[in-house]
Amino acid sequence: MNVTDCKMIEEVIQLQVGEEAVNDCIIFRQLEYLGFDCLPSLTGFYSGNCTLEFPSLEQVLVRQCPKTMIFSPGVLGTLKLNEVQLTEADDQGCWEGNLNDTVQKLFSEMAGIN
Repeated sequence: MNVTDCKMIEEVIQLQVGEEAVNDCIIFRQLEYLGFDCLPSLTGFYSGNCTLEFPSLEQVLVRQCPKTMIFSPGVLGTLKLNEVQLTEADDQGCWEGNLNDTVQKLFSEMAGIN
């Protein structure tokens, strides 16, 4: 799944006002790739507290998303994922043990905070 070139998007998954999550867990069984590119207002994938499971996710690209400080505040399951790339040509990628820590590190580096 690619999400690109949208100045207004703040979250990819968002509950409507007054809506509550029915399950404590949201599972994305088939999602293997997740790319965010040129999303200046994106703060994260999901701001709720549900557990997010990505059993097939192998690749994440985060490029030109200066406000993305965290992927999601809840528990994340990404068993196959072991790097986040900044460009398609980024062979090394970055990995800090989990998706949230990796996104936070990338944000800190982008902002010049170490």
